[in-house]
Amino acid sequence: MDAGPGDAYDALAYPGHSYPQTHPDRLATQATLFGMRPAPPSACRVLELGPGDGANLLPMALALPDSVFVGVDLAAGPVARGRAAITQLGTRNLTLVQGDVAQLPPEADGEFDYIIAHGLYSWVPPRVRDALMAVCAQRLAPHGVAYISYNAYPGSYLRDMTRDILRFHVEGVEEPAARVAGARALLETIAAAGQRSPYSAVLREHVGRLLERSDAALFHDDMAEVNTPVYFHELVEHAGRFGLQFLAEARLRDMQAPDLPETVATALAGLPDDVVVREQYLDFLVNRMFRQTLLCRGDVTVQRTLHGGLLNGLHVRGRLRHQDGSWVAANGAGARPQDAAFAAALERVARAWPQAAAFAELAAGLDPTAAVVLGESLLEAHAAGLVDLLVEPPAPARTPGERPRAGALARHQAAAGATAVTSLHHDTVALQGPLAATLVALLDGTRDRAALTVALDGCPGAPSTDALPAALDHALDELASLALLEA
Repeated sequence: MDAGPGDAYDALAYPGHSYPQTHPDRLATQATLFGMRPAPPSACRVLELGPGDGANLLPMALALPDSVFVGVDLAAGPVARGRAAITQLGTRNLTLVQGDVAQLPPEADGEFDYIIAHGLYSWVPPRVRDALMAVCAQRLAPHGVAYISYNAYPGSYLRDMTRDILRFHVEGVEEPAARVAGARALLETIAAAGQRSPYSAVLREHVGRLLERSDAALFHDDMAEVNTPVYFHELVEHAGRFGLQFLAEARLRDMQAPDLPETVATALAGLPDDVVVREQYLDFLVNRMFRQTLLCRGDVTVQRTLHGGLLNGLHVRGRLRHQDGSWVAANGAGARPQDAAFAAALERVARAWPQAAAFAELAAGLDPTAAVVLGESLLEAHAAGLVDLLVEPPAPARTPGERPRAGALARHQAAAGATAVTSLHHDTVALQGPLAATLVALLDGTRDRAALTVALDGCPGAPSTDALPAALDHALDELASLALLEA
């Protein structure tokens, strides 16, 4: 049985990335908020289906040495590249296997606490989607969580339209790079057409987004032979046939209704008390195009009422700046706290970055009622995207030490010439300028600032010898703020 596009993906190499919402800590947090008892990230088993070169699993494995990670992918080329990286980094708790989703190899035997299928469901034929659901049903631990991302209707009808247009334009062109070049040429023509009808304006806006994508993403995601979006309720119904149920979206903010006119909010409130119905109507309202859905076993009791008391045992993290009386995150989310305890908590969270602050510490000295109120405020801040809630957050260095050390994977990536590397938060972060990439590769913990200055002197992008020490201090501070340095 085919398990997806397989080695066709080698035709135009898809650069590996880490996907923050798939990290066991994020999955465990969502499961905890909804009443489950998930395995701790520090001692869990994770299976990823379709991991490519393992770029998503590798940083997890390095950060969580007592957990076990297995990836199964049909494509031989990416698996071989991933195995080479595993060997170079000496990673012992990650296994990448070339294999079929429908016939998992022995390395994937047993139960898993977390199963990840990112960028797979919509891009494989129906029989493989069935196999994916069967794996989740058969291999999930009793309180395990499955992450499945997919293209969603109604928003993906726009994606379907552009895909049809592009595939028509490059019909008969076989070579992948030539297909992408032809597609880009047509997209640029559409964007430049300047037609004023509302329909063409919507198309131009989407075309603009496509032009910002990498060649690999355009080829694999938007010009794929198979690309089957589904409505949310169809995904849930499919999961139900295999004894699975909807748990939540991977990001709590994706389950929140946007600011709505009162009449619309009233209509939404009048829907049946059914989470699936409500989520489907939210998709209609926002014209959702993509979902990251979490599933669990059907016999799990999911607690749908969230409250401030759920934050006990969790940690709060956020890169916040104070602006005009509000706390603002990099994504634009903001809050103007009126409550003194909430204001103090956000200030403490901001000071702790890139580390997290334990909720117990933020609520220290508050009576039980006030602690619950603070929990409610932080839960709302999490739902708005202002802060993250985490079960077992990593603890990167807040400031560079005497002999700074970057994460092993980031050093490996920078040494290979990457301009974007994986942080200890499991984010992909851009390195600004040639000096940053050279510096990250040098940060193995053996060099102090004097040695780093000598090593950098004369490198491309380095300032003059006199200016180098100050530039080095600034660069190290920036790397620490990106959660790239180990404590």
